[in-house]
Amino acid sequence: MTKLTPELPEQLQKIKLKLLDGSIGAISIDTCIFSRAGYRLDQGNLRRLEQFKGDAFPLIFSEITIKEVIRHIGAHSEEEKTKFLNGLRGIAKFWNIESAKQTAIATDLLQGMEPKELAKKRVKDFVTRCGANIIEAHKALDVSELLKLYFQTLPPFEKSGDKKAEFPDAIALLSLESWAKKSSTSVLFVTNDKGCKRYCEQSQRLFAIDDLGAALTLIQERDAHRA
Repeated sequence: MTKLTPELPEQLQKIKLKLLDGSIGAISIDTCIFSRAGYRLDQGNLRRLEQFKGDAFPLIFSEITIKEVIRHIGAHSEEEKTKFLNGLRGIAKFWNIESAKQTAIATDLLQGMEPKELAKKRVKDFVTRCGANIIEAHKALDVSELLKLYFQTLPPFEKSGDKKAEFPDAIALLSLESWAKKSSTSVLFVTNDKGCKRYCEQSQRLFAIDDLGAALTLIQERDAHRA
């Protein structure tokens, strides 16, 4: 568990106070945090997100974030599957293992699932275990605001770099902000992306924190305070 000193940095102190007074009423996690955790959905701090199932303090995800996580897990799974099958063929060559046995071994370990199918199942199970709410983009996204951010090069868009890669961030942030406004609350957004953090600095509804362990500790302090 991440320990926080009594004298918190200014931003963390601001977040703590807003959690304690109820201004921040939900938490969301950026794709980059999943990447930092190696997409291990059932380990470490990602597993700790299961504490939000049935909790009055909701865990929410933008639809785009969930799809990004599925895409990344699927790509990594495909890569590892290829390595495994190539390695298995190499072993079979020198150990003189029959092709039927190779197929049986591969089927047993890979569960007969394709990487994309596996990724969807893992993420769906994760969302269910955490009791997370998914914000659908077509219901929450303000397209005119998205275009404004893009053409005026406002956060999370950068003046240089791959704008295509920044669109998922913008969609996620605008979806979360829309949900927060409709719910009359604010969202603690865990991200270490610079563009996302700059967007949150200008937002009245999203507050960025770059460490999931620290975010969960602050929420535990909030729960203890309210109890």
